[in-house]
Amino acid sequence: GSGADVSPFHTIVQTNFQIIAYTNSELHFRMIGLFAELETILPNAIVALITRRAFLAALEDGITGAQILTFLENHAHPKTREKRNHVIPETVREQLLLWEQEKDRVKYSPSTMYTFSINSGMTMDKFYELVEFAHDSFVHLWSNPDKLTLIATSPQGHNDPIMEKARLLQGQP
Repeated sequence: GSGADVSPFHTIVQTNFQIIAYTNSELHFRMIGLFAELETILPNAIVALITRRAFLAALEDGITGAQILTFLENHAHPKTREKRNHVIPETVREQLLLWEQEKDRVKYSPSTMYTFSINSGMTMDKFYELVEFAHDSFVHLWSNPDKLTLIATSPQGHNDPIMEKARLLQGQP
């Protein structure tokens, strides 16, 4: 033979995020394994589960949700095409796109939480001034005046401008 992998490859995606892939190709197993967790390997098929963790790992590797959906649509089992308008259940399609949006929306950054007390000389007015300073410095992430708590982006380098400003406001050296 030519050495090319020509084994048939058909997938069925179920509403519970399970994929049944009819194939005996190692390549096909690995392709499914990029975005789903392999559950069972049979002689002519694999059963895998699309999990949030596996899907997000695929996104981290540079694979898009649209590419995964297209891949599954292109390899949909002929019987699935006959029975359904959409070869991928709408619930699965929507969830994958939501997970992808979530990844794009959530940004992680090192931060520091500062908690002050009236006893240390921090008044409500001084706290609001500190929060305003954090905003003006583009480091403010969250604050709660009732608890005199502020979360700001962690400082780069040795000096901590938020603590320096807080000490100044509280009359400390």
